[in-house]
Amino acid sequence: MLLLKNGVSPKKVSVLVALTTLLLPMASSFFNNQDVSPKYTMTWLLSLLFCYISVNRRTTLLLGALLCVYLGLVSWIKTHHLAFPVSDGYIPEQLSPFMALYAGMYILFLMRVFGKHYRNIFMLEHEQTLQKQKQHSSLLNQHLTKQFIILKGLSRSGKSKYLDGNKELLEACLVEIEKQCESAIDYLDNGKLPES
Repeated sequence: MLLLKNGVSPKKVSVLVALTTLLLPMASSFFNNQDVSPKYTMTWLLSLLFCYISVNRRTTLLLGALLCVYLGLVSWIKTHHLAFPVSDGYIPEQLSPFMALYAGMYILFLMRVFGKHYRNIFMLEHEQTLQKQKQHSSLLNQHLTKQFIILKGLSRSGKSKYLDGNKELLEACLVEIEKQCESAIDYLDNGKLPES
């Protein structure tokens, strides 16, 4: 939060958080006899998930490749039976009763992260749908206003032609009024703008 307040871009802060969340458990895992139990794997998974959601796919793939290199190193160490100093007080048997608790906590956290992420996606979709509906409504209002202005002009023109006794032009005005009314009714029924 301090970095964000000091003007560092959120993307850089997210990369830093994801990287430290990946590297610190790697160091702890290495010095705890290269332990790759759920205590560490869930943290690595959350780190990659956070990076995917907050940064981008390419950075997530780079962090995933770094994790694969570490896991390959651990496999190589285990297959060649190399010994490294183990942290004081680290006994895997003492930690095994808490593994279910760790796994449960991480699963709940994952559910929360996924829930927030997908809720944000659904909210964005809803906002886009509302925006499209507003645009459609605005187009409808513009088109109907245009139709009614044309009708008003045609009715005045028809009235003057009627008073002048010009029945042909009066009939043409009435036909055009009928077309404009049908066009407006079709648009209201179907919700589609006419081609012209």
